[in-house]
Amino acid sequence: MHDSKESFALIFLLLIAGTALLPAAKGKICIEDFGTPCSEGSCERTCESKHANGLGDCDVDESCKCFYDCEANPPRKLCKEDLGLYPRGCTAQQCQNDCANKFPGSKDNVHGYCYGPDIYPDQSCRCAYFC
Repeated sequence: MHDSKESFALIFLLLIAGTALLPAAKGKICIEDFGTPCSEGSCERTCESKHANGLGDCDVDESCKCFYDCEANPPRKLCKEDLGLYPRGCTAQQCQNDCANKFPGSKDNVHGYCYGPDIYPDQSCRCAYFC
């Protein structure tokens, strides 16, 4: 008969080994451009209805973009965060770099995009990221 300490140690080792074999939660942010005039509430609803945990948002062109996890099952939740105004204008590359620095990890885990009202186009940067 095994000692209870030996049994506990065996069970513990089996749990550790089993956990190490589980796949890590990974995902990639994909973007679907609905190409429709954007109103924030309607864009969010359309995106959520098409992609589980999708995040709909209006870009600088006022078109509805849907950000979603296209790899993980089940899909991971996405959030968005504004990085603020860019007085000299927002460029796609600068915004992507700033978002990648703010939310480190794989380049596929964050997407930066410029947005702004018609009177100040390309003036702000927003990040979509896994949260």
